[in-house]
Amino acid sequence: MKRLLFFVLIGAIAAFWWHSMQARENARQAAKRECEKFGLTLIDDTVERIHIGFGRSHGGGSTFVRIYQFEFTPNGARRYKGLVRMRGTTVEDIRMEPYEAA
Repeated sequence: MKRLLFFVLIGAIAAFWWHSMQARENARQAAKRECEKFGLTLIDDTVERIHIGFGRSHGGGSTFVRIYQFEFTPNGARRYKGLVRMRGTTVEDIRMEPYEAA
């Protein structure tokens, strides 16, 4: 019985890790597309998770809600921040702080 519980726990951890990596990659791609849409540069081509919690999925069940932060620049001189809100592995919202165009 202990062995079964151990394998279930390991499986749950692996599933959470895989889901987290998928959500992070989707957030990174969304931030990159948003920056490209406005002629901006996504600094370091990466996002950083700053929050994780529980929320409702679009189907009514429970899912993880994650918020990722990224930095962008219009001209390389100054950094600005943006946020990507994920519900599960789906992008829910992208917000960028106001910036001065190059």
